[in-house]
Amino acid sequence: MPQGQDFTVDRFESVDGFLEDQLHFGPLHGLGHRRESAEQLRGEGESYGSEWPTRRYAHAEMLFLLGRHEEAERWFLSDEPFVSGEQYMAPRFRRLAQIAERRGDQKKATEYYDRFVELWSDCDPDLRPQVDEAKARLAALRGG
Repeated sequence: MPQGQDFTVDRFESVDGFLEDQLHFGPLHGLGHRRESAEQLRGEGESYGSEWPTRRYAHAEMLFLLGRHEEAERWFLSDEPFVSGEQYMAPRFRRLAQIAERRGDQKKATEYYDRFVELWSDCDPDLRPQVDEAKARLAALRGG
């Protein structure tokens, strides 16, 4: 996100507005998306086809940032079992770990953080802080 820009989810009227912002400035930035991706997702009732994972992730992320963690968890867990190679698998595990940790479920939080760290062990340098944070959370959850 550009420095000095105040980020509040409340300014978005829809998932599409949130998605547009996230594709350029937020957690979705750097995941290989182009501007056309947001345009392809416009319009209710359309079949999203291969873009459904992006829309589902953006909706879950918006709910998470609004503090609606129970709803976000349902969206992050939708379409289980997780598909190997899905581009949002690791970020979903990270958010699921954070939700489980907030709920006090240390076992689930540890499982999700472990999966996240494993999947992103060789991530790009700009994503490394997320992995480092997850490792720190794992250490705290394990009492170390």
